[in-house]
Amino acid sequence: MKIDLVSLDECPEGLFLFNGTLCFKSEYHTQSQVTGYSQCDAYVVSSGEYFWGGASTAKERGALLVEPVAADIIDALTKENERLRELLADMDRTIEWGAACPAFGHQFQERIEAALQEQDDG
Repeated sequence: MKIDLVSLDECPEGLFLFNGTLCFKSEYHTQSQVTGYSQCDAYVVSSGEYFWGGASTAKERGALLVEPVAADIIDALTKENERLRELLADMDRTIEWGAACPAFGHQFQERIEAALQEQDDG
């Protein structure tokens, strides 16, 4: 699969990856009063820290190669997350049912195995 990298300055607003770290580029810019260089505001998603990517200057930072994350990928991940939450909720109900009905332990085990197989197949 070909990964299209762009400079941070050229990256569209939204999510992007840099060396496996999920980051966010906003529509806003900060202009240096010293150099006059306008740099995009970008943040590390997990920490909220301002994204620098190891660069020393704003120009170096703007030239860093990043991978924009397409909206359809976010949608697919959201749907998969919802599906997994539903599967976990079903497994929780199955565990409660199995604990309440120990005489049906074999059915309980079969249901757990089917749910795990569904997860593997999905």
